[in-house]
Amino acid sequence: MERYEYLARTKDELKVLAAEIRSLKPQKKLKNRGTRHLADIMWEIWKAQYQFRHKHIAYCLIRGTEREKIEEPKAHNMPNEGFVTELLADYEKTVCISQD
Repeated sequence: MERYEYLARTKDELKVLAAEIRSLKPQKKLKNRGTRHLADIMWEIWKAQYQFRHKHIAYCLIRGTEREKIEEPKAHNMPNEGFVTELLADYEKTVCISQD
């Protein structure tokens, strides 16, 4: 897979996650949630936000953006470096192997 294709696929995944977050947020209100529990909705929102944040960090790093320009997290809200590293390793494996 080419670098461009990988970045395009990742950007599409980010768009899907952003749309999912936008569609889930209004469901938190009692009148919009129906029979679903608030905890279930909040869990889905948290998972989507977690994935979006880390995929966004990896996407920006692949494109060459400096880490300081991507985000400045608070000390109690640091990103999961293991997950970001895993995403970067997937990029290395997918793109670099196919270019050989």
